[in-house]
Amino acid sequence: MQHGRKTARRLLPPIGAVLGVVLVLSGLGADPAAAAGEQTLWGTGSPAGARTADDSLSVELGTAFTVEVSGSISGIRYWRSSAQEGSEPAALWTSDGERLASASAPSTDDSGWQTATFSSPLKVDEGDSLVVSYHASQGEYAFTSGYHGASVSSGLSIPSSNAGRYTYASSARFPSRSYQSTNYWVTPLFTPASSGGSGGTVPAPPSAPTVPSTGKPGPSNTGVPDGTPLTRYTGPHTITTAGTVIDSKDVSGGLIIRAKGVVIRNSKIHDDPDAVAGVFVDGSGSATIVDSEIYNFEVGITYSNWTAIRVDVHDITFDGMKISSNVRLQDSWVHNPKPSSDAHWDGGQVQNGVVNTVIEGNFIDARGSNTNTALFLTPDLGPSTDGPLTVRNNWLDGGNFTVSILDGDNGRYYISNISVTGNRFGREGRYGAAYVNVPLTWSGNVWDDTGRTVTP
Repeated sequence: MQHGRKTARRLLPPIGAVLGVVLVLSGLGADPAAAAGEQTLWGTGSPAGARTADDSLSVELGTAFTVEVSGSISGIRYWRSSAQEGSEPAALWTSDGERLASASAPSTDDSGWQTATFSSPLKVDEGDSLVVSYHASQGEYAFTSGYHGASVSSGLSIPSSNAGRYTYASSARFPSRSYQSTNYWVTPLFTPASSGGSGGTVPAPPSAPTVPSTGKPGPSNTGVPDGTPLTRYTGPHTITTAGTVIDSKDVSGGLIIRAKGVVIRNSKIHDDPDAVAGVFVDGSGSATIVDSEIYNFEVGITYSNWTAIRVDVHDITFDGMKISSNVRLQDSWVHNPKPSSDAHWDGGQVQNGVVNTVIEGNFIDARGSNTNTALFLTPDLGPSTDGPLTVRNNWLDGGNFTVSILDGDNGRYYISNISVTGNRFGREGRYGAAYVNVPLTWSGNVWDDTGRTVTP
């Protein structure tokens, strides 16, 4: 289409466009067109500073996604560039090209999010693979190339790459092709079914900014917001109901997540040092943890399929976080390590081959005795993967080397497409800022006190 390595490692088993035009997702304002309870793939954020593809051909543009929690789709939203004119038809398709519903957005000359609402909501079930699209009759659409972000909806997921779809055609047609993981900013309007475990619907988690929205994470901008009243949690500690919401709770003991689309917000989870983790996402479960505090466990959060935003994690004895695939750790504070005598303490540890994982905007503080790293990114348990693994705009300090990024099992396993950019390093790594023995993208990393470049 146009457009110093340690000699021993503690191993735990896992419990048509012109390219180069970049669209940045950074808006945090509310979306006035979204009905109460509705979710989109990218939350309430809006693409800011949109650019337009230099492509005037008629084209169908869309996004492939999977339903993680049963619910309904009421319409489609797409970002329209200032160069587009008139109203464009939109459609919902099965993954093999059967059109299920269609509608058109009201005619307007305005740029921005446009909403096409179906005559009645369409019921969708957990596991459905679908595509939403709109028809840009004169091209000149908005896009982002090389997009590997995750959905922030707790009920929908997108592939780690090539979620964006297109087909050149003079009228609406199923978009079956993809190009260099390009995102065309088309999303369903999704409302989860009522959750059996909590009453009410699953809320959309906050949209994910590309840089920390409130500065360096710490006591004033992570954890439970000041003044939030908490009540004692009396529900199950093993969550098996999809869409369960735990809000404003004081949770004594760890939570095991074995259901999709679980949301934990404004809550404290604490005091079970014998538990594997404060939040243990098991098997095909998935969870979003926002504005919460986790402490006095072996591990804060583990393993795959979780998002943590503005979470305060402290007094952990083994590793702050076990980080695997489909993870976003953002704007959070991992600090005050309490390593046990047999611990190889890392603020965040990647120990297997991962895909679609982002570590962004956090303060991971490994200062203290007997700590290994702030981030230990080594796929010792395999397999080799193509990533991407993205580490950007964090504050990192402490440990032996503050960051260690190595091959796995002494050269047997690799993670390709590792990117480490825009991070700020403290001076308390015992042997230095970073030890790296694999190819990666390393740029814009500096010492926090001087702003001078850090070289691994």
